[in-house]
Amino acid sequence: MWEFLGGSQYTEHILPQGVVEIVFNLAEPIKGKLPNADSVAQAPLCFIQGIHTHTLTAYYSGAHHLFGIRLRPYTVKDFLNILSREASNQAIDAVLVKPEFRNLWHQLCEAKSFRERVMLVENSFRFDSVPGCSRSARICELFYSNQIDSFKSVDQLAREVCYSSRQLSRKSHELFGLSAEELILYKKFMYSVNLMHRENSRLVDIALQSGFYDQPHFNKVFKSFTGLTPKEYYSQKTSLPFHLFI
Repeated sequence: MWEFLGGSQYTEHILPQGVVEIVFNLAEPIKGKLPNADSVAQAPLCFIQGIHTHTLTAYYSGAHHLFGIRLRPYTVKDFLNILSREASNQAIDAVLVKPEFRNLWHQLCEAKSFRERVMLVENSFRFDSVPGCSRSARICELFYSNQIDSFKSVDQLAREVCYSSRQLSRKSHELFGLSAEELILYKKFMYSVNLMHRENSRLVDIALQSGFYDQPHFNKVFKSFTGLTPKEYYSQKTSLPFHLFI
């Protein structure tokens, strides 16, 4: 779980980071623009933000207070009764999916601290009781890990999780809304962003460490996810990976 507070007017660009989140807005309304959307829209007070493959934009005009719950994709179906891929590149009103979120939103607004809000969520929902498929859990474990070796190729990842390449692609689409090939590139992109924040390496070295063929391949994939080149992101990066503030 996480919490984000602020009081000024600014714009936030949120790069793809491969997560499903339930976000509670506990202060002033915020507006945002989803990938491929034609216009800016006001976000619901409580919404499910699916895995996104392009940059999101959030506009803050005053005091803001967001509280979020991150879910592993393999838990989404059992917990929310929707497939993870159904929320891809969308912000869905969470109350329409799970009406009890409305009462939880009121309780979170009244809570006095982050710790109290965490306890409210833990007492309301048993996340540890969501079963999921063991191989689905393994795919997610590898995807969110700090290692890249399993994502050298589709065949390599398929062997790691005891699937055929075709089975892996079906499962990848169910969990992430991506083909197995797209999932490999997504992981390499995420790994490269984290390297930019951990090391003072040259971009060409980061490209090779992340499993890209060369710098042009790195540039092409990075820009397809963010609209930015690696150099542009590197020059604007903040202390918070995957987030740019203007």
